[in-house]
Amino acid sequence: MSPSSASLSFSPAYTLWDFAGRDGLQAALQLFGPRANRIAPFQSFSTSWQQQPCTVLRLCQHNFRVALPEGAALDLATQALDLSLWVKPCATLATVFLPRAEGLERLPNLATTNPLYRLDPLPLDCAVPARIGNCAVLIWHHTWNTQPYLAIQTVTTQQDFIRQVVN
Repeated sequence: MSPSSASLSFSPAYTLWDFAGRDGLQAALQLFGPRANRIAPFQSFSTSWQQQPCTVLRLCQHNFRVALPEGAALDLATQALDLSLWVKPCATLATVFLPRAEGLERLPNLATTNPLYRLDPLPLDCAVPARIGNCAVLIWHHTWNTQPYLAIQTVTTQQDFIRQVVN
């Protein structure tokens, strides 16, 4: 990948939110509909929320990561539900977007996964926990506002290392 390949110049303008807790699934059902209960962990779906694009990734039974337009207030919406859960923007996560075709081809050689998960193939609307070097990452092939994207999520302190590796 060229030095500009992993740049954020073609990245979607969204904010990631995490929510979890005893009522995490109930919140997802109320906010995003019954599809939230029809996907397995590390699967996602695109929908709309308050007439805005939205992508919902299930991380485990009651834990979800949601991509919402910048400025969306998921925390305020969940407060109104009066459920037992925590909600916060993923302020410590960085996302590196890759060109899809080249990224899907190269990532199996750059990242390692546990035997349960595979990067080749990585279908659309699926995520895979992996390691690039010593860094834990989540590689997510998803749709945002009708466009497919390939993203690597990692802690902000590791984003420069991840960019160097993928370039």
